[in-house]
Amino acid sequence: MSSSPQAPTHTGTHRHRRSATRTKPGIHPEYRPVVYRDKGADLAFLTRSTATSDQTVEWTDGNTYPVIDVQISSASHPFWTGKQRLLDTAGRVEKFRQKHARRGPQSG
Repeated sequence: MSSSPQAPTHTGTHRHRRSATRTKPGIHPEYRPVVYRDKGADLAFLTRSTATSDQTVEWTDGNTYPVIDVQISSASHPFWTGKQRLLDTAGRVEKFRQKHARRGPQSG
């Protein structure tokens, strides 16, 4: 006999699993092709989303899709690119100190 415990077995049915295409009508947003564009990194990709946009772009397949402009993506994020942006932290700290400096003892 083996002394290691056995993994529990599940004999129930999986009725709770449904196909991604079968959803209750009328309560879900439309899931359709959308282009996400990171102008700073010159990257755009076509995917499916429920996001909406009034702007459109013609894609390489000749079709027109809604486009969502993002400020940062994997093509521009320092974690993924390995490049750091130089930040003026000394200037920011000084501005903070000036803004929140106490003007002497307050009476009250």
